Amino acid sequence: MDHLAGSNIEHIDFLPVRFREQSERRTVNVWRLVAAGGFAVMVLAGAWMQQQTLRALESQLAQVTLNHNVALARTQRLADTKARLALADARAELAAYLQHPWPRSQVLAAIINPLPESVVLKQVRFTKRLSDQQRDRAAATSKTREGPGATNESNLDPATEDLQMLRDSVGEIEIIQIVGSAGDVSDLYDYLASVSENPLVSSAKVESIEREERRVSPRRETGSQNSLGRGSDERRRGAESETAALDEATFSAVIVLRGAYGTVKGPQSPLRPEEKKRLPSASDGNLANQHERQPAA
Repeated sequence: MDHLAGSNIEHIDFLPVRFREQSERRTVNVWRLVAAGGFAVMVLAGAWMQQQTLRALESQLAQVTLNHNVALARTQRLADTKARLALADARAELAAYLQHPWPRSQVLAAIINPLPESVVLKQVRFTKRLSDQQRDRAAATSKTREGPGATNESNLDPATEDLQMLRDSVGEIEIIQIVGSAGDVSDLYDYLASVSENPLVSSAKVESIEREERRVSPRRETGSQNSLGRGSDERRRGAESETAALDEATFSAVIVLRGAYGTVKGPQSPLRPEEKKRLPSASDGNLANQHERQPAA
């Protein structure tokens, strides 16, 4: 009984109810403080992480901005370079157009190198002439200026008009007129065909060809040594010389050079490697061997 009474006494709470409520409130407040502290720690940790992320993004943004500025500067330099290149190309095309004739050394090499032994050149003359398109344009321009109601003002803008005037004054076709003699006419045509295959030449054709009617009389000898046999030999040699003279022909040919860079019918890009290989060289051995037959241009 005493044991039971003692255990009951231990479980008896003699504190008022308000003290128990205060104790419970204190316990709740502690847990609230712990929860608030944990939440504050979480907020601070999140803020710190956001701050670090913001700094990393700002660093990346600065790097991207720097790269963007560099790219813009390079793009601007590229645009400026392209503009200068376009201007340089225009000036180069103009310079090539103004200085479009091919080098005379290459032209002479193209004419002399394939020259056979049976063909002899006596005259080589460089000249120019208007193309068919230029003649038609000049005729149309003169008719327009001479027509009724014609004025001195042109409908073309100044740049186009200057370019047209430049083409009319500079864009002439350069031709070579050659005169010579040929012992074999077939060699002459083969020679012109070989010349026309040169990249610098547009065409090569014969304008006129005439056979020489000159006859060489056999040389006569007087004296006691003349005999029938010697006379027969002389007549035979004279006949052979006459035959050789009759086979020799005088010709006149025209070689039209190909238009050079910047011209209407000329190449708009550098020659291909296979075309460069076909170009003649002034130091070619054939040209050096035949320089004695080359007339003054």
